[in-house]
Amino acid sequence: MATSESVDTKTPWCSQCKGYTEYSAEVSYAGEGSETIIHCKCCNDIMWTVDSCRRFVRVWKFAGLFICGMSCIFSATFALIMGEDPLFTAIMASIPPIVAGSLSLVLYWVGWRRKAKFLKWFDAWVTQQSRDLYSDRK
Repeated sequence: MATSESVDTKTPWCSQCKGYTEYSAEVSYAGEGSETIIHCKCCNDIMWTVDSCRRFVRVWKFAGLFICGMSCIFSATFALIMGEDPLFTAIMASIPPIVAGSLSLVLYWVGWRRKAKFLKWFDAWVTQQSRDLYSDRK
């Protein structure tokens, strides 16, 4: 457990309590692998390490960009191949990006949003900690 003045990106941090608190780890064996879920002992909220959140957010950003990019490439290729009727071409060229955009939005709300907020709260907490530390030195 880190002290209140140091920042540790490998120790779980509670976004509800705004600090490094005591936690309990619960291992869930579902399917082929296992997942460790960490809960804060004070508020029972899920805790994450900052490193794992950064990695998760980065992967989801790239996955969303990949999905959108592939759908645009697919729709442009399909429109060029089947380009006899302009209305049909326009419809078929616009459906995959709309579907990919909707899918990316769903992925954002489900997986990415909470961990991105967690990182924002952590950065605000670190900023406040450094302000408090430097205001004590004056």
